[in-house]
Amino acid sequence: MPIGVRAAGSRAALTTAATSAASTAVPSLPAWTALARDARSREIGALFVVDEAQTGLGRCGEWFDIQNHQIEPDMVVVSKTAGNGYPIGAVVASEAVATKLESQGFGHLSSHQNDPLAAAAVHAVIDIVEEERLIEHSRAMGEYFTERLRTLQRKHPLIADVRGRGLMIGMELAADGKLRDENIALRLALLCEQRDVHLTYTYYEPVVRFIPPLVITAKEIDAAIAVLDDALGALESGNADLSALLPRNVRSGPYLRHMSNRISPMRLVRGLWNNAPKDWVKKLKKL
Repeated sequence: MPIGVRAAGSRAALTTAATSAASTAVPSLPAWTALARDARSREIGALFVVDEAQTGLGRCGEWFDIQNHQIEPDMVVVSKTAGNGYPIGAVVASEAVATKLESQGFGHLSSHQNDPLAAAAVHAVIDIVEEERLIEHSRAMGEYFTERLRTLQRKHPLIADVRGRGLMIGMELAADGKLRDENIALRLALLCEQRDVHLTYTYYEPVVRFIPPLVITAKEIDAAIAVLDDALGALESGNADLSALLPRNVRSGPYLRHMSNRISPMRLVRGLWNNAPKDWVKKLKKL
């Protein structure tokens, strides 16, 4: 995928995440890697910028997920995982980029720039990840979790796919057949919540996300798998009516009921924004 368009008066940059963290846990296409390595991109001065807000500091089995592609970016953006609950954000640049910016007198100002408390929090996170060998632990537990989910997939036809890297895993629910409905991921999440397992999922595609703490144990994974097994069985047997699963409180219940509305404008907007045109063509053909 060579770059054939020249930047008009400014240099281009390719910005991407190595894994689609916020939605379907799909590792980025190899084409992105090829594009980043393309000699033409270097010739015109295009930079390769990687978003590691969720995938950094061990989440995907390496310090940074881009290392799974064996490529060195020009800039890396970090935030959530670097603070481990403390709000921080940082942009890490290569020596070449940093030297160029400094030589041009580039400056940036924000209220909490160079905050010593944020720096101390990040420093502590890095120390703990190193001392407790959480990179290796993430890889090992990710492989174990994925294998346990694939064992469930062989048992439950509702599971269409299991994918991911390290401890960022997505489980896609059946795309076709009588078991499919627009609220299948919501119903699974509510069933698991009743059994003390909290899941997140995409609102526009039935993909359940597993992004546990890096310190998760095999015993805890086994407990979650047992809950998933029961919940999937309930869905497949038809014993999981959405109205009976919705929370009874005055806030969450009405909110989830509205969110599950199939013709919700917000769901349509999210879907249009986050899905490729070819995916929508496939959906329209099924109507």
